[in-house]
Amino acid sequence: MITPQEGAKIRLQRLNSKLLTPTRKLLMALQDEEFAREYVQDGSPLTEEDRQQLIESVTVFKANLEKHIAEIKDAGRRGKAWDSDLKDRFVTYVDWMCEFLDNNFEPKRAVDAGSEDHSHFGKCVYLLARPLKWSSDGIRPVGFDGAIRKHVDQWRSSIFRVAQELEDERNGRDGENPPPSSSM
Repeated sequence: MITPQEGAKIRLQRLNSKLLTPTRKLLMALQDEEFAREYVQDGSPLTEEDRQQLIESVTVFKANLEKHIAEIKDAGRRGKAWDSDLKDRFVTYVDWMCEFLDNNFEPKRAVDAGSEDHSHFGKCVYLLARPLKWSSDGIRPVGFDGAIRKHVDQWRSSIFRVAQELEDERNGRDGENPPPSSSM
């Protein structure tokens, strides 16, 4: 059984050997015109129309499978820690709590001479994480700097995108098609 708990390498090997390779072989056989003449005949249960539908379905399946394999490779390449999604979620929840307490709250990260000097937001994250004893041994401190940085950058990006959309709407543009330039 393929499970996310298995390493990326094992998952990729199983997907390649059990699904991708047989799918490619089936697709090549279905697309082979000479072979098609052999199995698409008057007495055969497979008509040319059925063959084309089958080719289309197998092609879509293969594309989805290749996309899934690429996602697994990408996740494995990043060396993502087991708790990175939890940290991201935790930082988001702290942001929501801070926004609830202060409507004018904006998450920030302070950088002083190239090293992280935690902002009020960062201090809140670390303060609220302390009782959770996050690390496996409960002693080592767990770093949230990457999750805070990621969250603040995404927040800023979202604010910029919304501001741009509002500006485009105010100027009568739909964002995708700029208004024609008027030359006099």
